[in-house]
Amino acid sequence: MTPVMPVSLRRSGNFQHLLRGLVAALALGLLGGCAAISETDCRAGNWEAVGQHDGSNGAPPERWSEHEQTCGKYGVAFDQAAWRRGYEKGIDEYCSPEHAVQVGLRGTSYPESTCPPDVAPQFLGHWQAGRVVYEQRQRVRQLEQRKAELEQALRTTNSGQDGYSIRMELDHLHGLLGEERMRLNQEEARLRKFLDENG
Repeated sequence: MTPVMPVSLRRSGNFQHLLRGLVAALALGLLGGCAAISETDCRAGNWEAVGQHDGSNGAPPERWSEHEQTCGKYGVAFDQAAWRRGYEKGIDEYCSPEHAVQVGLRGTSYPESTCPPDVAPQFLGHWQAGRVVYEQRQRVRQLEQRKAELEQALRTTNSGQDGYSIRMELDHLHGLLGEERMRLNQEEARLRKFLDENG
């Protein structure tokens, strides 16, 4: 699910562009989550398009060998050179700074050895900027979920002692949730500033 951002965050021009890219990336990921190539794709022989699709989804550069092996079972020759041309286009898209932030915001683990060495440090920096916000959102969601559970328990308990314990925990949770929401606002503000300064 695409993360929900505050109104102030959604108004940022960079974030509007970022979210459009995030939606597109999510759609592409849903379509291309499986590494196996089909017999139809093997016989179509559009290796450059296959390579670009693999690259834009962050597939490792060794993915071609899997395709070669799979297509070989169907008696179809694999064109590694054409696949490589497409892969290089796709990996440029995947390793762009903007996409790195999207990967971090989705909570995806850092893709080791995927991006070329000349762009990997930049990708890592942008991925980390998004990942920090993702992790803080997760903390807030977990606290909100716990709060909802406690409120439900308070409505259904018949024990005075249990009710007292639940209210005590809710009071503590209310303060903690306020702190974590404030911290989330701060992290989102840092990400906006980071994008304004680094693109």
